[in-house]
Amino acid sequence: MFLKKEEKEQLDLKLAMENKNYRTIAKIAHVSFIDIGKIFRRYHGQEPEVPNKNPSVTSKAFQMFKEDNSRSQVVYLK
Repeated sequence: MFLKKEEKEQLDLKLAMENKNYRTIAKIAHVSFIDIGKIFRRYHGQEPEVPNKNPSVTSKAFQMFKEDNSRSQVVYLK
């Protein structure tokens, strides 16, 4: 049986409400401990849905090339 991401999250939360430990939840839902922790932190409002992270210089340069900027414009990226 294959579950969608949202269904797995609901299953994880349901199992947690039944006082199951991480190992049991991971075995039943086929989810890693890290994913279980992220789901629980997001449920309790301790972790944002999408991490707000600044892109790296490499990512910015790639985006500029994608937007057809010249090499000289990308070199002066800071």
